[in-house]
Amino acid sequence: MSKKKKIMIIILVMLLIAGIFQISNNMYVSTFTEQNKTELGITLNKMMKGYVTNNKFSGTILVAKDNTILFHEGYSYSKRYMGKRKNEADTKFLIGSISKTFTALAIMKLNQNNKINLDDKVTAFFPEYENWEEVTVHQLLNHTSGIPNYYGSVSSYIKYFMSDISPEEILSTYQDKSLLFEPGQEFDYSNTNYILLGKIIEHVSNEDYITYLTTHIFEPLGLENTGYEARPNSVKGLARGYALNNIIEVNFFNLSNLYSAGGLYSTVKDLYTFCSALDHDMLFNDNSKVKTSSAYYGYGLSRSYMKDGSKVFYHTGGGPGITTGMYNIPDKDIEIIILGNNQQKITEDIRDDIYECLIRN
Repeated sequence: MSKKKKIMIIILVMLLIAGIFQISNNMYVSTFTEQNKTELGITLNKMMKGYVTNNKFSGTILVAKDNTILFHEGYSYSKRYMGKRKNEADTKFLIGSISKTFTALAIMKLNQNNKINLDDKVTAFFPEYENWEEVTVHQLLNHTSGIPNYYGSVSSYIKYFMSDISPEEILSTYQDKSLLFEPGQEFDYSNTNYILLGKIIEHVSNEDYITYLTTHIFEPLGLENTGYEARPNSVKGLARGYALNNIIEVNFFNLSNLYSAGGLYSTVKDLYTFCSALDHDMLFNDNSKVKTSSAYYGYGLSRSYMKDGSKVFYHTGGGPGITTGMYNIPDKDIEIIILGNNQQKITEDIRDDIYECLIRN
């Protein structure tokens, strides 16, 4: 073969390889045209204004499909009194129990690095918690531990939000209480599980919870507007939370006790980035366990189905002035992020309405 032919073959092979990479990089090109996006925006705006007019929603939403953000808008006010501020696309919100997904991912990263075994018993880290000696990390992650929930009733709102109670104090209060059932036999959603997971992260990594998340999750993904602050009012650009039809501001509450179970704040854009990373395995080799470790609630994410049968992985959050939802519908490559600063449990209704608009386009 002549030297000229060899050079031509090498060039052709290089062009083929370049073409393959180009195809690979365009796998997630959106099927929505600019006209489709404009029409979708008009439809979603009209729909969301209906929720706002009826005092059912105040916050920000983000809608994405095929790895492309199609809609990203804020509604109503992030601060209602003494210097009104509107909710914008980049407003920060307390995300409530969506924080558990971050905590679960931190545990899975430690597991991947052989720092934690999911079958490890709680007493391997904290021998003093003798009453939980049969409880494993796996059972904490998917709420099958039987450890009672410290938070959820009206009385617990008052007790924990009106005082400075540390995660350690919560655990010491509950360590002598009887388990609700034999570990692994039933499901019972418990914030105490995720407080304990946060302390395990600190014990194993020798870093505090938020430092570990910042180093291993926030910074690698570029989540610049996600973090934790026990006194929320000190966070610049954070929406104030409201209850009782948006009359009472509730951000003066102390959130230190929520910590790894529900104390983070974020934006819809940061949560979209995080959700996409989970979906596309961007953080470590096998995060499928985060999604599919049980029939209903996996490791930090629930699994359910849309009306048309499409699978949806999600987590929601709620509390005084908090209503949030992070939804991934992998069959359709759709992400829907809803962050609100009122107390209406409306995220699933909004999600369903948005989904119907998307699949019609």
